[in-house]
Amino acid sequence: QMDNRQREIRKLKISKLQEVTETTGIKGLAFDEVGGFTYQDTQAGMLSTSQIMQLSVDLSAMYPEGFGLDLIDRAESLGRSIFEFVDRAKKEEKTILATIVGEAPARVPENIGVFVVENGTVSSVSGQG
Repeated sequence: QMDNRQREIRKLKISKLQEVTETTGIKGLAFDEVGGFTYQDTQAGMLSTSQIMQLSVDLSAMYPEGFGLDLIDRAESLGRSIFEFVDRAKKEEKTILATIVGEAPARVPENIGVFVVENGTVSSVSGQG
């Protein structure tokens, strides 16, 4: 009885993941039966920086009006500079939240607030990384 129910749940899960794969509207994005995903035939953990950035662009079309998410390559060879976002924020009088994955930048202008989260503790760094 329990085994039958588990098989039923598994079939429903696989069916739902297949449905999501077919309805995302993002070419090359697919979900497997355990809930992991591939993009352009590459497993999630093996995506290149350019694939991650392209997936981010593809996903951004699904965000609500007024919400945007951009990835910036640290070397800025594939992405845009954080300073382009700072200039845009000033021009449009907006606040832009940027998160840095990995190390904080070495130098940050005084007008940019940097918050570092380490071991669950948030600290503010002003004008330097």
